[in-house]
Amino acid sequence: MQLDWENMFKRYVGNSTKTPYFVAVDKLTRVQANNEIFVFAIFQSVLLLLFAVVSLSDRMPHAGNALVPFVTFALLGATAAYGASKHYMAAAAACVAPFAAGLYCAVFGFHPNLGTGDKIVLVTLVAIWARYCWRLLGIARRYDEMAPGGPDKPL
Repeated sequence: MQLDWENMFKRYVGNSTKTPYFVAVDKLTRVQANNEIFVFAIFQSVLLLLFAVVSLSDRMPHAGNALVPFVTFALLGATAAYGASKHYMAAAAACVAPFAAGLYCAVFGFHPNLGTGDKIVLVTLVAIWARYCWRLLGIARRYDEMAPGGPDKPL
């Protein structure tokens, strides 16, 4: 049995309904927005949950500061609320996460085992994450005005 990679790519990655990341916010339908918000909520929730569990350790640069896990769990709740409600205020709270990550690195520094290249990669990823959150705020702002666009099912 041979896989048809070209059709699989067109079916999932090239599908503007399931993966609408290159569709302008003004042109999104509600189904496309739901799919994009769903994927964002899953990825950010997993990332925040991992960091929340790791932040409970005393071996991290913040050395057991109780504010760090509290903020991380709060951002996790905001992300879940945004994924469920699609409300603008929940989106604004969830989109604070990359800025909180940047502030964490500015205040507590990086893990001592990270090299310069690793730090550059992390800062770049956080910048991309922050830029993507700007798109999600635009989606949340226009969500109520979007056309239905078909059956309302996430991926």
